[in-house]
Amino acid sequence: MNHKQTYRQETDGGYIWAPKSNANGARNVTYDNITRCQRGDVVFSYANGRISQLGLVEAAAVTEKKPEEFGSTGENWNPEGWLVRVNWQPLRQALVPQTFFELLLSPHVDKLFDRHWISFDSGGELIWQHEAAGEALRCWGIEGANLIRPFSREQEAFLSAHRDALRH
Repeated sequence: MNHKQTYRQETDGGYIWAPKSNANGARNVTYDNITRCQRGDVVFSYANGRISQLGLVEAAAVTEKKPEEFGSTGENWNPEGWLVRVNWQPLRQALVPQTFFELLLSPHVDKLFDRHWISFDSGGELIWQHEAAGEALRCWGIEGANLIRPFSREQEAFLSAHRDALRH
């Protein structure tokens, strides 16, 4: 979710809201995509150049007027829109299962993880042993990662074994 101007209102309020159309009636595919959210979906809050919140969708989108707390923000929007209730958690505090490592990785990076070309140290930093993996990450614009901490005992055991299998 790219919040732009409405980050604070949406994360504090526990929702995502998007207009059904611009004020001139034009539709925007990014606004329409909110209707694809279903209960149990994981969403990421992107604002100010970073992902800072992790959310779990509590219910599918419903039609709702623009939230009052938006004020004059988005005056070029139709006041009727889609609202999705989300349980937002700051990324550093979210507690997640072991499989979350692969949930956070895009498919091309996930493949490096699955093949033991990259892993994460006990502090959550992205690591690799083979320079080809490092070069691929640099080409993709990935300088590092800041995973959720603290890891559970099970997550740490999984990552420890994964690190041991890193390719040289």
